[in-house]
Amino acid sequence: MNQTTNTTVQGDLHASLQFFPFAHLLPLVGVVVTLRFTAPARFGMFHQPALTAFLRWLLGRPENWENLVTLDALESCRPRYQAGDHYRFTVVGLPGSEALMVRLFQQLVALPQSVVVADAAAPLRDNVVLMSLEDFLTQMPVERAEQLQRYDQNALDQEAELWSHTLRPRLRWLSPVRLLRAKETREGAKGEGRYCHDGADLTPCLLADRLHDALADLSRRRGQEAPVRIPHPADATTARDLFWINFHYTDADGQHHPMGGIMGRMDLPASEDVVFWRLYILGQYLGIGQRRTFGWGRYWLESPEGEITLFRSKAAAPLGNWAGRSDNLDTAYAAIRANQPSRTTASWVDPDEEWAQWPDDSDEPNDDSSDTTHDVLARIGHHLAVGDYEPPALQGVLIEKGDGGVRPLAIPPFLDRVAQRAVAQVMGEVLEPVMYEGSFGYRPGRSRVNAKDAILRAYQNGYRWVYEADIDDFFDSVDHTRLHTRLVALLGADPLVSLILQWMAAPVRYQDQLISRSAGLPQGSPLSPLLANLLLDDFDHDLAHAGFRLVRYADDLVVLCRDRPEAEAAQTAVQGSLASTGLAIDPAKSRITTFEHGFRYLGFLFVNSLALDVGKPERDPALPLPPPPPNSWYARLLQRHPRPLTADGLIAKKSVSTTPAPLLPVVNLGTTPPEEGTTLYVTGAPAFVTTRNQRLVLERDGKELLAEPWHHLAALVLIGPHHITTPALRAAMQQGIPVHFANAAGKYQGVTWHGQPGSGGVDLWPRQQAHFADPINALAAARSVVEARLRHQREILRQRGSDLATLLYDFDHLIAKLPNIDDLTVLNGMEGQGARIYFSALENMVSKEFGFENRNRRPPRDPINLLLSLGYTFLHAHVDTSLRVAGLLPWTGFYHQPHGRHTTLASDLMEPFRHLVERCVLAAVSRKQIKVTDFSRDATDHCHISNAAFKTYATLLAERFSTPVTALGEEKPAPLTDHLQSQNRALIAWINGTAPTFHAWRMR
Repeated sequence: MNQTTNTTVQGDLHASLQFFPFAHLLPLVGVVVTLRFTAPARFGMFHQPALTAFLRWLLGRPENWENLVTLDALESCRPRYQAGDHYRFTVVGLPGSEALMVRLFQQLVALPQSVVVADAAAPLRDNVVLMSLEDFLTQMPVERAEQLQRYDQNALDQEAELWSHTLRPRLRWLSPVRLLRAKETREGAKGEGRYCHDGADLTPCLLADRLHDALADLSRRRGQEAPVRIPHPADATTARDLFWINFHYTDADGQHHPMGGIMGRMDLPASEDVVFWRLYILGQYLGIGQRRTFGWGRYWLESPEGEITLFRSKAAAPLGNWAGRSDNLDTAYAAIRANQPSRTTASWVDPDEEWAQWPDDSDEPNDDSSDTTHDVLARIGHHLAVGDYEPPALQGVLIEKGDGGVRPLAIPPFLDRVAQRAVAQVMGEVLEPVMYEGSFGYRPGRSRVNAKDAILRAYQNGYRWVYEADIDDFFDSVDHTRLHTRLVALLGADPLVSLILQWMAAPVRYQDQLISRSAGLPQGSPLSPLLANLLLDDFDHDLAHAGFRLVRYADDLVVLCRDRPEAEAAQTAVQGSLASTGLAIDPAKSRITTFEHGFRYLGFLFVNSLALDVGKPERDPALPLPPPPPNSWYARLLQRHPRPLTADGLIAKKSVSTTPAPLLPVVNLGTTPPEEGTTLYVTGAPAFVTTRNQRLVLERDGKELLAEPWHHLAALVLIGPHHITTPALRAAMQQGIPVHFANAAGKYQGVTWHGQPGSGGVDLWPRQQAHFADPINALAAARSVVEARLRHQREILRQRGSDLATLLYDFDHLIAKLPNIDDLTVLNGMEGQGARIYFSALENMVSKEFGFENRNRRPPRDPINLLLSLGYTFLHAHVDTSLRVAGLLPWTGFYHQPHGRHTTLASDLMEPFRHLVERCVLAAVSRKQIKVTDFSRDATDHCHISNAAFKTYATLLAERFSTPVTALGEEKPAPLTDHLQSQNRALIAWINGTAPTFHAWRMR
């Protein structure tokens, strides 16, 4: 009976073929081609343009190509190949392509001789040879086109019967698809706006129509009558996770062709209609939409369990091969080692302790437990290449945030960070070219400064309104299913997809607790920033497609608008786009405002055409501490343990220096003019600041050091870990006295402020900016600091040797030319010339064993340069602090070029004082207070100083900075803090017009 039933079904299927209007497109044949590169090659993100050009050119640009063949670029999203790497693709032929397929076999076998003219710019040319030809249905080797198996009507029917019994079928795009939107929704749309961009545009009903249209158009081109559309199931509520990917290619004439399209997955309505499924199955092999022959519009059907019936080969070059290459791993290792946090932080892990934990996969016994870095990296590379790398658990770390809350990080072990970085480097090269132009976070060559510039350009173009928003709990809320959809769309069945998902889902270990994770991107993973941008790129293009001007930095964004209605529309568009991906905005951090009223973004304060780098706002202490992110591993841990697991060591400070140094170990009453009040610097060992009888009282070790009336003070500066009571802070604010805080190295941390402008008034910052923007003023100030620098360099040489007359003459010559310099670039060149003379002379003043050969930076390669860089860093911190105390804008200078959050004015005004650092270094090494044995080099040849020597050097710098010296025109010597204040006052007087010129500080 079963046999009779089966015979009846088969008969019905064959009989129903007469009702399938596209039977004339069968049978299909296909060949899987594997090539080998004989020279390096570089591709764009998608290989279809290069592959199409190569095949058409190889076959002599055949006529009717579009109607006879289609291709599947299996290697897309693999950007680079080396000599010896394999490359694989599939060519599918329709009826009538027999002669073309024979010609293809002949030309492939004859490679590279069959390439008559080689275009050196093309990725595929005479740099490949044939490795194998396989039938795409059976995966068996073939030698002639005639051996290819035929995918006929019977095979199609059997596959359709199978899918007709699938309850929840799904379609997943393997290359971008460009499908016209429904006619009623695209009226008036032009260009890319005519195409479906997201799941709201592309319904299963429209997909079926477009699939039929693609096959009908192919039929017409092949001389067949175009059939009417096949009836299909009505649209039902189906899940869709579709996203737009931007892409274009440049043809041989240099013309740019937009090629963006939809990718992702969508559920299809279940149907028992075999004819309906024939349509979808045939579309898998032929593609649909614009540029179908090009390789666009390729997809596969899959069951809820991920099973597919499409005959599709795997790429010959898994991305893990490239990620595991030695040069890529070396680069990743160097980057992770350079970013290794301080030993004093909870996230620090000694990488050397992990070597022994990394398994040796060799079969040979190994009695040597001291594997080299090369050995360990080679084993990591092997696991990445073969696809069996096993991610370890993450280390939980809590970072204190500026708002008083905590940011839970989940940091991989050192070696796992290296592996992730290696993969991120590969993925970054693939994804970066197609990312949205207005995205600035975690991207090479882009920064918050670039985002600021983009906002200011929008203001210049007439944008006056802003919708600012923050995505609520983004990093902990990412749906891994959506991440999987995007990775499969780009990488197909590459083993790296599974590994990346394992990395993102790794559990977190914190204080002997193991917390599982099922969503989110771990903050602390080298891959997370790149994947965050991948997931949000579709949101970026949603806004751009809707006509909005978006600037985004990670999960922080602003939309620039011309008027309030546009800003309100932007708010709706942002919320709608995020909701489609399961995300939402944080209402507390979202609002509509104007440039005139001002807004903060990425640490900048935007007011009309100005952007001031002001850092993050201080938290209101009256407000309760914010809870941890609700979806974070820490929040789940607190659900188990309502109180922290230990009382101490819970939070790792955001910035922890390797060894705090007691700089300026004195209490210093500055020499500010009496009418301006006194600036009190408290430095050295921890002190206690309180108030009694309307006086500031300073105590240390139970002894009173100072009792000064509050009204005598202009400012209080606490440098180091000092304690000030709340009554003392209130007294300071009542008297209008700002209290500034800096760490032990002099790095500025913040200020408690009474809310009233200082002695410079509210207009000091705008006046400073306007003054320095004048090229004449900037040049005059720059000449003054350069002259001071040259004179101090000359003085050091004069005091250090009697046989330097020629060099002293060179300095005299440079100084004499300064008044005639009328260009900052020329002035910078003269300063550089003086530096070369100066540091060349210093080479002969230190022992050769230190290996000092002129000045180098980033990173210093010898002990002397390391000491100089450390000293300049300390000096810059003190100058920066003094500028903030004086009320100047540290980020606006007159000489050095601005970059990032660097305080440019501090770099300008430290020039006259650099010689203090150089004197300290020369004295320390000549007196053997610091020896060459205090330094070491790592595997990347970077120079490092021991902790003990660092403490010694920090103390020597403290003594040097606190030693009084006499300035030109003054009678009494004073420490560095006084001279910095004096120079700041001179600069402010010049800015305010009460002094005709600015004279940088100089020694007598």
